[in-house]
Formats: sequence, structure tokens, C-alpha cells
Amino acid sequence: MTLLTKGYNIIKKLSGSSYLLEIDKLTEEYDNLIIILDNNHQIDALYNELKSLFKEKNILKFPDYGLEPYDQSQIDKTVIRDRYECFIKLNAIDTKKIIIATYKSVFYRVPLLNDVSKSWKRITKQSNYNELIDLLTSFGYQKTSKVEEFGQYRISGSIIDFFSIISNKPIRINFFEDKIETIKEFDPISQISSNEIDEIIICTNAIYNIQKSNIDIYLENIENFFDDEYKHDIEYERIVHDRNNSYIHNLIPMLFDHTDSLLSSFNDDFACFLQKDLICEFNEQYDNLNEAYLQENMKRYILDPETLLVKKEILEKIFKDNYFYQISDQTDANIKTHSEYNSIPNLSINYNYKNPFINFEKFFNNSQYKYIFFIKRDDNFRTLTNYFNSKQVSYTLIDDIKAADHKVQILRSDINEGFINNASKTVFISSSDLFGIVKARVSSSESIKASVIDNLSDLKVNDFVVHQDHGIGKYKGLITMDIENKTTELMKIEYAENNNLYMPVTSMMLIQKYIGNTSINTKLSQLGSDKWHKIKQRAKRKIDDIAVELLRVQAKRELSNGYKFSLDNLAYDKFCSLFPYVETDDQLNTINDVISDMCSIKSMDRVVCGDVGFGKTEVILRASFIAANNDKQVIIIVPTTVLAKQHFETFKRRFAKYSHNISIVTRATSRPERLSIINKLYNNQIHILIGTHALLNKDFKCADLGLLIIDEEHKFGVKHKESIKQIKENIDVLALTATPIPRTLSSTLSEIKDMSIINTPPVGRKNIETAIINKSDDNLNRYIQREITRGGQVLYIHNNIETMDDEINLIKKCNKNIIIEKVHGRLSNNEIEKIMNSFLDEQINILVCTSIIESGLDMTNVNTIIINDAQNFGLSQLHQLRGRVGRSNKQAYAALILCDQNNFTKDAEKRIDAFVKTKSLAGGIEIAGHDLEIRGAGEILGEEQSGQIFEIGYAMYTSMLSKAIKQLKNHNETNNHIHTDVDCYISTLIPQDYVEDIFLRLDIYNDISNAKNDYDINHIVSKLEDVYGPIPDYLKNLFSLTRVKIEGNRIKADKIKINKENTVITLNPKSLIDNDKLINHFVLKNKIKLTDQYNLKYQNISKDNFCELCEEVISMMKDISD
Repeated sequence: MTLLTKGYNIIKKLSGSSYLLEIDKLTEEYDNLIIILDNNHQIDALYNELKSLFKEKNILKFPDYGLEPYDQSQIDKTVIRDRYECFIKLNAIDTKKIIIATYKSVFYRVPLLNDVSKSWKRITKQSNYNELIDLLTSFGYQKTSKVEEFGQYRISGSIIDFFSIISNKPIRINFFEDKIETIKEFDPISQISSNEIDEIIICTNAIYNIQKSNIDIYLENIENFFDDEYKHDIEYERIVHDRNNSYIHNLIPMLFDHTDSLLSSFNDDFACFLQKDLICEFNEQYDNLNEAYLQENMKRYILDPETLLVKKEILEKIFKDNYFYQISDQTDANIKTHSEYNSIPNLSINYNYKNPFINFEKFFNNSQYKYIFFIKRDDNFRTLTNYFNSKQVSYTLIDDIKAADHKVQILRSDINEGFINNASKTVFISSSDLFGIVKARVSSSESIKASVIDNLSDLKVNDFVVHQDHGIGKYKGLITMDIENKTTELMKIEYAENNNLYMPVTSMMLIQKYIGNTSINTKLSQLGSDKWHKIKQRAKRKIDDIAVELLRVQAKRELSNGYKFSLDNLAYDKFCSLFPYVETDDQLNTINDVISDMCSIKSMDRVVCGDVGFGKTEVILRASFIAANNDKQVIIIVPTTVLAKQHFETFKRRFAKYSHNISIVTRATSRPERLSIINKLYNNQIHILIGTHALLNKDFKCADLGLLIIDEEHKFGVKHKESIKQIKENIDVLALTATPIPRTLSSTLSEIKDMSIINTPPVGRKNIETAIINKSDDNLNRYIQREITRGGQVLYIHNNIETMDDEINLIKKCNKNIIIEKVHGRLSNNEIEKIMNSFLDEQINILVCTSIIESGLDMTNVNTIIINDAQNFGLSQLHQLRGRVGRSNKQAYAALILCDQNNFTKDAEKRIDAFVKTKSLAGGIEIAGHDLEIRGAGEILGEEQSGQIFEIGYAMYTSMLSKAIKQLKNHNETNNHIHTDVDCYISTLIPQDYVEDIFLRLDIYNDISNAKNDYDINHIVSKLEDVYGPIPDYLKNLFSLTRVKIEGNRIKADKIKINKENTVITLNPKSLIDNDKLINHFVLKNKIKLTDQYNLKYQNISKDNFCELCEEVISMMKDISD
């Protein structure tokens, strides 16, 4: 491209995504190209397009803070990350760059690059140990025992872990003396390191590193901006005493001597690509900021727009001295214009036509141009290439558009919209041109930490535990004791009458967390009593009964044949292509499970468990399509009218291009409509019927029912469940639940109940920021105004119908112009439906309602929920309510209002504390672990089992159920040997200076105790060496003793005691001992003495090295066993 004049140059009539080529041309002419867009969402979209086309280009993002004017909320970590990556690359002057910014991010002042560069440091192998620790401290990193999130670091001897905000993964640096030996990335979940790298950049954990010199500048500037009263303001205290806090983005000009626009960083050596007139947009944003300033300045100390924004004169000079390119359809005789593109005609594939590709063929067959197809999704790629193969059209896969030299080429990436480039005689066609809009979500680097209900790592002092042999007790911590001249670490458990049990860490597999009725009245078991044994026996009888019933149901299903659906791959792919998002792995696995079931002769009876908003609806859409495509009818039963209506609208939209008849029945359905539906259903004129429990009425008879879908089955009463059971005979059944099923239960039931678990959030979904607020302060107003200002909606949960109007009046004080409606159970169904539809259509700003809103609704524009009297809700109910928001890539917020805190129960305090600490994404399993309702077990196994769960604890219940099922499957042939007790003369423990954190130490003890073989032991050793360094001697002893225990378990020994001179092994009648080998190879050779029938004493040979002695004992046990 030939550059035109300084100032504005109009690029006229760009078509589709042709701006990408214009951007490419500008990068050939200039080292720095700045693209200025309206908002951060547009930045992400353009970045993805450019990265997919021009992989070699250096493309940077410089987003704005993503906040409303003067907002004091924390800045999103991804925003800080993107800005740092941009600053760091700008500091490197030897590469060409494309910087994508927003108008806000170039209008607001930023520090000069020399000042910003103090916020990061490059770490190479020449850096030393103390330098790194000092740097992490000065950058505000938080010391922790386990690095999982940005801004954390850990020290373990010669190993330092940390997670820099610009790193994709946390970093582990291993030192030899004072010098770096290796720099490696590691997985934040497994904590295992992977590939080695040469260097890493550490950034401060805030938007800038505020040093003492900045605070001095701040103190000097106070008198220039504020009065003396400001020094008594809480903000002053926060800035002076907590430099790297979340509020400084509103005070940047007070903290640095020199600030300017990002555009000033390029020294008049750049071109700029715009959507709008730069100066006009500045004037508009200045006016908006000034309006906010006039409102907020009355309440608190803030800087005025003149101080926060760059000077207009500076922008005008930058504009005058550089090349600015603006996209416009306007023409002006005085402005040079440039265009060489056309839009493409309608090429959409329409399956209502006999030839779905007819639109495409008319264009394709009459053009001599080259074609580049941008197809990222596998199903769309498969459809297109199948078409080309059927038409014998050759095509080539390419990685870069500059390598395009064939007639038909396919690039596996996305652009927003196709266009025709007349200059190069090339047609660029996007997926959306052929298959419709695909809403690809922005990817996220945040790892979701799975939470497992049976994990002991978060066991706290005074938590209830259950011991397999002794019953329910209270965990009192790990105690280090010297016994018989050896140091050992024991788990202390308190039982009734202040009796204590000190349990060796090698026996930790006998301990599980007690999850049941953990109230203050929970009874501790009594040591030495047979009462616990009787409780276990009573529970075992009940558990055996349910195991028999579960297996009986499974056997009946195995014997009864259902309908074997056929899968039309082409038609199915077409239907899937209408899904506007990218599927998660869990979602795809679940869909494949369902397809496999439906295409089998065995009747499907599958439960799909997935947290709120994780994509269960798409599963039932695809299952329903397969059924309807096989001319089978589908019934979908949901618990509420509102949810039925939403499912109906979703199905109508998705099946719009198909001839399948979809209907709905609720309590609001009139009698004539109902009679008509009954008649059509019986005559096979309705293919998919959605409704509430009204569908369970015997009048609704299907002509050819093939699939029954039950959404949130646990919310139906006993009577309704019985009706459902009668329908389920010999047809495929798919049940959905937002109940998170803990791993212990799902693994137990997986052998006799088909289950699929969706535990991965949709890509780009953010954790919901959850906080406790006070109704009387400005927080309520702030939450409401923030959401309304950004065009969103608010849910306000209030469960007291009588005082609902008082809450509405309180909200109106925040903003008289907002539209508020209320919904509660005393309204008629028609009234509720009308209001809900208005809310979903975004005609209402705030909906004040009872928890009627809890079930299943999908409201992508609702991203703030305020829950009044939150202390009165159960944990799982709070989790369901919070899941109503945060259904898009916007940051969502949940505010809990707690009333009458002085009269809180301890349970209420625990619930609220657990809820606020639990992440909204994939937090359902953790919630289930905290929740006293034991949702998973109650809903899958039946409420009649809750008594046994409370008596023996959830973990032990599922463990016993698993054993009962296996025993029945193996015809009562099971290994009843529990474990081998082991003891020795030497210290066996994890030294505290090796693993300081008691919770992590407890977790490691648990892993070691549960090891089943050498592979498990070696895996633990390898991980510990990676995370903590060389294994200390005491821990080596523990591993060796554990290997002895594993071999003792194999031969079913009761006890093994390793003394320095000999080893005593206690056997039992079922021990796997070969008497001939024992007598001939050991007893007759005086290597073993038999003290009685079941006790033998082995004479040790390796007396000086405990680990070698353990190997010797293991070898001996192998020699005497069967």
C-alpha cells in the first residue's frame, strides 16, 4: 500500500473481514500499527482473527480496565496480563508490532515506559536465590504452601515456585547452592513440572509496581489535587500502607511524575487504524467522564477528567503528525479514498432445499477466482470436504493465506465474514457464510481445580472423621511423638469421654472425613465399645438390600430390549453445526455416551450430572434430534412452567429448519389446547412434547414414544416419581441433574448405573465474584448501578412476599428511572410467565423475586444477583441461585445481604463462609461436600438411605456400597482382609522442614497410606522430588515401610513389626502362605522361628540400612507365599 497523507485517510467500503488484508498491508509499511476499537470484546475478536491468519506477526492487546468511570472494583487479571505483555514488547524496539487498543485505553494516561518497566524483571540462569526472593516480595507476591494462582510463591529448600501474571503456567526454579540449575513450567493442579525453559519474566501482581518513590510523589501531589481532609480518608491509608492495591488505576497521575497517552510511546513512528473519528470520540468520552465526576465528586475524593485523560491538544498533534486510516462508507472530495473489495452473495447451506448447496454452487461454478475457506470446527470441515469429494473438487489444506496458490484451499481457522478481493482475484469464505454464525468463546488460561469430597487435605482440627474400626471421632491434628527412641508423627482423634486414639500415619487409609449430620449434637463413638460394630452391621444390612435392588434393576434392563436408533451422520452433523458455541471435552464425551446408548439394543437409562450452566441442554437437544429423526416421539418433563417455556423456545429455535412438530403443556395450557395436544400426540402428529408434571396424567398417550427426558428429577414428588417409573419401561431414558455427584459415589454406581459427568465449565466462563454487603451502605447502589450502566440486568432474591414492596422502594432510591418488577408464588401462572418473558426480553432492569427463579433458566444478560437474607438459604440452594448469572464471558457478581447477624446459628455462619470461599465454576462438588443435605446420595440412591449415611458418614457409606456390589457380582468371593499393621524401630515420617504446611503433609500421608503397589509409591516419590527436592531419610524410611505393608496386604498378614535384629510377622488362617516353602527354605535353615501357629520371627541380615532391610523382608514374604 502506498501511504497517502498525514492525518485522516479514508478506506472506503470495506466488505466482510477485508480489513484484515488492509491491516496486513499497513504492517508492511510501518513498524508499529495501532488499531483502536470500541471495547475489549472487539479487541479479543480481532486478535483471534489476526492470529489465525498471520501466525508469525507480533500481535499485542492493550485493553482498557473494563470498568465504569471511577469504579473501585478489582481489574480483571486477563486485562493486567494483556497490558503487561504489550508494555514488555513495546520496550523491545527491534520487532514490528500490531497493537489493538480501545479508545479508553489510549485516552487515559499511563506512566512512561521507563517507569512501567520497573514492574517486571527478566529471570535467567544467572539470577541468584536471594535476588529472586527479594523480587517476589517487592512485587507483592503472596507466600503460600502451594502455588495455584497468579501472584503466589512458595519456597521449599532449594526450590522456588511462583506464578507470574504473564505466564501460561506457574514456574519452578531449582537452585544448586545460589545459582539456578533449572527453570521449568509445572501444572497448577498436579504440581508436576514439565518442559524446561531458559528464562522467565516476573511481573508485579498489580497494574503497576508502586515503589516508595511513587508514594513520595503521591504525598507531594496531594496538595495539588485535594484538601488536607483527604489525609483522613480511607483511600489515603490504603495507598500509603498497601501500595499494590486495586484502587490505584483511578490515581495514576498522582503516583508518577510523567504520564501520557499510549500513542506517545511510539515517537511519531506508527500508523493508526480506526473505526471512528479520534477527536470526536475523545470529546464524547470526556463528557461522559465529566458527568460521572460531577456525581461522584460529591461523595468522595476523585481526580477530574482533565487530570485522568490526556490533553486534547496532544491528541490533535499526534493526529496531525501521523497516518490515520478510518473505515467509512462516506465520500468526501477533499479526502483520498481507497477500496478494492466486494461483499460475497448469499452462500448459506439450506437444508430445506433439495440441494442444500445450491446457493454456493451458483456462485462457485460461475467464478474463475481462487477460493480460501476458513473452517475451524471439525463438523463443518467434515461437511464441506465430503461435499467437495462427492463433486470431485480437489482442495488443499494451507497454514497461511500467503501460501495460497491453488483453486480451492482450506485454512483451519476462523474469520468473521467473507469477502471478495478483486485485486488478487480471491474469494475469502468464512464458516458463518456457509453454516451460520458461530459464537466462539474467548479461551481462558485459568485452570479449574477439581474438588473431591473424600480428600483429607483440607481436614481441619475439630472436623469429624470416621475410623473404620472405631467409629466417629474428632480430628485433633498431627502430633509428633518420641516412642521407643524413634520420632513418629501420629494422627490424634478424640472420642467420647475425652478418650484419644493416636493412629500411625501408615494406617490413614482407615480414616475418612465424616460427612453427615455434623451438628453440635453429633455423638462421638466410644472407644472399646461394641456399639460402633452394631451400627456398621445395621448399615451393612440396609446397604446389602440396596445393592441387591440396584443389581436387580440393572439385570432387568440388560434382559429387556429397547429400540435401536440409527444415526444419520450427515443429518446429525448438520444439526450439530447449528450449535453456536465450542463444546467442552466433558460435553462431547457425554454426547458420545448418549449416542452409544441410543444406538444400542439395550434401553438407555443414563443420568447426566452437570453443574449449572455447563451445557446439559445441548445434550438433550442432540438426543431429541436423533429420536425424532428415527420417527420416534420425545417427552421432556421439567419441574416448573417457566423452565418448560424456556426449553420450548430453545427447541423451537433449534428445530426451526426442520419439520418436526414441537408442543408444550403446562398448567397454563387451556383445556381445548390440551385436548388438541392429547389427540395429536396419540396420532403421532407431535414429535417432541415439553411440559411439567401435567404430562404424567394418564390422558397423555404417545403413539410411538422412543425417548423420555427428565430434567431435575429430584424436584418431583414421590407420586410423580412413581408415574415416571411406569413410563420408563423399555424406552430410552435420559435424566438431567445439576446435582454435583462426588467421585466416590459416581465410581461406586458406574458399574450398575450409566452416568456421565460434565464438570468442565464452558470456555471463557469466569468465576462469579461473591461478596457479603451491607444493605445500609453504598454497596447495594454500587452493585445495581454497575450492572445497569453496562446494559445488564439484576436479580434481587427476597423470599418474604409480605415485605417485597419495601425492598422495591429501597432499590428505587438508587435509581428512580430503572424498571422493576416482582415475581412470587402467589401470582398466577400467566402473570409469572408474562413478567418472566419481559425480563428475558430485557424490558425489565431488575427482577425482585423469591427463589422461584432457582431452576434452570438461562439469562445471558443477567450478570448480577443480590440475595437478601442469604443466611436463610441452604448451601446447594445458594449455589443454584448464583448459577443463574455468569452465563456469558462478562464478569458476573453475587452479593449476599445478611440480616440480624447477631442471631446467626453456627451452621448459618459455616454455610455462608463455605459459599463465599467456593468458586462458582466447578464448585458444585465442593458445595456438595460442605452441604448437610448430602445431595448426591439422597437423589441418586433415595432418601430412605439418609439414615445410614448420617450414622456412618457419607464416605464410609459409599465405600461399603461399592464393596457390597462387587461382592454380589463376584458371587460373594471377595477379599475381606482389611490391611496389615506395620511398625518398626526407626523414625518414619515427613519432616516438617521438608513439607511445612500441615494440610499438604496430611494429604501426602493419605496418598502414601493408600498406595496399592510399587507404581503408586514411585509416582509419589517422583512428584515429591519434583515439588520439594531430594527425599529426606525419615521419609525414605516411610516409603520402605509402606512397601512392606503393601506386600503384607498381599499375603494377608495381620501385623508386621520390624526390629533391628528380627522381624515378627503375625498371620491368620487366610494368609497366603506356602507351608512347604516356609518350612524347607526358612525354618529348617534357621532363618525363621515359629513362635506359635500364626507368629513367625525372621532373623534380619541387613541391620545397618533400614531401606535394604525392608527390601529383604519383602523378598522373604514373596518367597514364603503362594
